[in-house]
Amino acid sequence: MVNGGLLLGSVLATFLLLEIVVERYFITSTPLKFHFALSDSARWLAQSSKRGPLPSHYIALVGDSYAQGKGDWLLQADPDHNSPFHSAHLLQSATGRDVVSFGRRHRGSIGGWVVEPTALFGFLRKHVDDELEQPEQVLAYFYAGNDVTDNLADLRGNFLAQHDDAQIADDAALDAFMEAEAQRRRGLGALPWLPLHRGWLPSAVWRVMGNMLHGHEDKDIADGGVPTGIVNLARVADREIALPDGLQGPALDVDEAELEQALRVTRVALARLHRLFEPARLTVVYIPSVLESYPWTSAQISYAKRAGSGSETGATAQLWQRSQLLCRRVQQIAQGMGAAFVDARKAVRAAAQNGLVHGPRDWLHFNQAGYQALVAAIVDHPATDCASL
Repeated sequence: MVNGGLLLGSVLATFLLLEIVVERYFITSTPLKFHFALSDSARWLAQSSKRGPLPSHYIALVGDSYAQGKGDWLLQADPDHNSPFHSAHLLQSATGRDVVSFGRRHRGSIGGWVVEPTALFGFLRKHVDDELEQPEQVLAYFYAGNDVTDNLADLRGNFLAQHDDAQIADDAALDAFMEAEAQRRRGLGALPWLPLHRGWLPSAVWRVMGNMLHGHEDKDIADGGVPTGIVNLARVADREIALPDGLQGPALDVDEAELEQALRVTRVALARLHRLFEPARLTVVYIPSVLESYPWTSAQISYAKRAGSGSETGATAQLWQRSQLLCRRVQQIAQGMGAAFVDARKAVRAAAQNGLVHGPRDWLHFNQAGYQALVAAIVDHPATDCASL
């Protein structure tokens, strides 16, 4: 027993020493193929869009999988290196500043703008470095393709389990709910049941070994494609081509009352984000849905219904009307909070005239050309109104 205890202690001490050295000097070189095995806190430190593990004078991205960087560029990246694959890397290159992302897939305004940045930033300050700087600028990505329906899902699935319908219109109730959701966020460290950062390296080694034995599907590096269709016809690179049916649109199957509820969530979430990172400069970036990104030649478009419940066909004119309405409503929320606002639709549509900005494998997210267009909109036009389409 004594020898076994000494052996175990030696192994743990060796892992601890290695972990400290790797975290301080090498973690930003962690190959992409191993990121799935890292804890949330270690994965944040491993982001390669900054000069070291901890950023300085940096830009923070918040939002869903667009802020996280999903898409074909990630699918094509060299898994043996920590290669560039999304807007954080392009922003770092364009500005010369550190850029970090608090983005996480399948999150609406509550999860993407409140829960993830609140919980992760607090965890990092408490367990990694209590002098971790506040960001100097925050880019809040609003993705028109599903943020509205994700907000509605949060209301229906979580908020109304504890509140009545009338409290959806109560900003104080929504604010308290978001605070409680952030406090409930667990599993940021190496051991889900303990609020600790240390131990991420042996945990990662264990996960990699398990992956070698049983196989692991990294949900952050997976195809999300939609089958090719016949309804959606667009002019790309001077020719008419058929794009997939059932693409994401700007909440086309949401009525006015639901839209008001969803955008109330957006407004309250933005206020909490502003308080979290005050006095950072705050910018809301309107990222167009897939359907808003292309010049359609068809009179009808096929769009995805909410929560993966199939597709529907509607008039292309309806698409542009809803796009303008949603963009202007989000702009009003941003400006009402004193935040800057960037409408990325014009830049993305200009890029889409020359080639695809999504896919061809993942039709839910930008490819490299799409992320380049997004960053061009942010860097070249740091404050814009909703453009006419």
